[in-house]
Amino acid sequence: MSFVVNKKTVSGYVVIAVAAVTFALFFSVTTSPLYEYGAYCDSAMFQVIGRGWCDGVLPYVGLWDSKGPMIFFINALGYAMTGTQLGVFILQVLFLAVTVSVAFRWLSSVYGFHGALAASLAVLVGLSLVYDFGNLTEEYLLPLLFTAYYLMYKWTVNASKGVYAHPAVHSLVYGMVLGFSLMTRVTNAIGVCVGVLFVLCFLVRHGLWKNILHNFLWFAAGFALMVLPFLVYFGVHGILDEMWYGTFGYNVSYSIHSAGHYVPMSFVYASRNYFYCILAIAAGAVAMFCGNRLKGAFWLSSALVTFVFLNFTYRIPHYGMVALPYLCATFVLSRDCMSAVMPSVAKLFNAVSVSAVSASLLYMAVFKYGSSFDNGHKHLIPMVSVIPACERDSFIGYNCDAGIYVWTGMMPACRYFSFQDWAVGNDERLTGKLVGEYAKCRVKWILFDGDAYDTEIGGIVRSRYRLVKEDRLHGYSLYRLNEPCSGGKEGVR
Repeated sequence: MSFVVNKKTVSGYVVIAVAAVTFALFFSVTTSPLYEYGAYCDSAMFQVIGRGWCDGVLPYVGLWDSKGPMIFFINALGYAMTGTQLGVFILQVLFLAVTVSVAFRWLSSVYGFHGALAASLAVLVGLSLVYDFGNLTEEYLLPLLFTAYYLMYKWTVNASKGVYAHPAVHSLVYGMVLGFSLMTRVTNAIGVCVGVLFVLCFLVRHGLWKNILHNFLWFAAGFALMVLPFLVYFGVHGILDEMWYGTFGYNVSYSIHSAGHYVPMSFVYASRNYFYCILAIAAGAVAMFCGNRLKGAFWLSSALVTFVFLNFTYRIPHYGMVALPYLCATFVLSRDCMSAVMPSVAKLFNAVSVSAVSASLLYMAVFKYGSSFDNGHKHLIPMVSVIPACERDSFIGYNCDAGIYVWTGMMPACRYFSFQDWAVGNDERLTGKLVGEYAKCRVKWILFDGDAYDTEIGGIVRSRYRLVKEDRLHGYSLYRLNEPCSGGKEGVR
């Protein structure tokens, strides 16, 4: 079906925009104005580093986390817009709206207006099941990811009709996906990389060498567009090696470590987190059976490799966001197969299938919404109330959630500022840097989650700090550097 921009399609985009705002308000717990103490975990770390970068504190050497600079840049842009996490929320709404709009455009190639709109909103509902808590790397990749898969789908349609050459300019998007992923989490590009390899093998088989060269040049341009600005920026500041370690070097060790967590029941656990891969694998197999061998083989191979690869990670739900385009592909392939096999009932089948999938996803989304929004870390807030205002700029939460910085407005006094021992556990090379940092920085206040002495900096704590406040129920303890405190002498509370 052709896509025509008119009042009807514009109304569809308006519905999508409203849906994106509503989705972010309820499901992006870490940035939504609806949740006072929502910011926590990875999102809080990104916000802290983004806010710091906005204030002139460089990532990796000023504030450290094991992600590429793109996610920090997005958060810095959000804080630059409004000075608060509201700016990040606005950017999330924009990215979500673009993602669903691309899905709507893709689905419109085989569905009518109402069917495409319903299916695209079902994709948004499906996102909630793997969304976790918002403001994560995969979320910002989705617009490029959906665009890349949509363009690959168009190529499979044309190649099935004998038009084998791949539009070279489309490879610009594929390169951008890989570049964006390298600058956030490189493994997010696994499915698109498989798709690119599939296209390359097809072009080689048909001897389209000139087309391959043109595609390579556009791919390289897209990759450079995402990567070069950061290489230049951090190179100019003389910290390119620190950026590469945080972006790539550390994560190699992390990936090896996470692979060791594989257990036989992994495929069962993953059936929920990576369910959209399973749908696309099944849809691809059915498409091949129905005679659409090229389409079927493409989606089956991409989804299968993605599913297997994700199974050998920590199997965290939000990793499954990169599989969301497979839900869209499943809708499209189902429509194609029914139109080829039983054209007389294709419309009815698709209406029933989209409705059934939408209802199921909505049910699971409502269940998740009602059961997963207490992050359990707000008990940290009373612990820092004794810190004098004049010393709140010399504070660290050790093994604590980074949300403490977002909730209180304080900024970390050391670059390793959250879940420190967990980070060291994934790469022992970090141990020396971590201990050296805390030996040097002499931060005045440290809040511990767990036994302060049973940490990588336990020796430093024993020799330099005294206990000021303790919450035995939740396992928190607050320590003060052994020097006169401007607020007077404290006792254990």
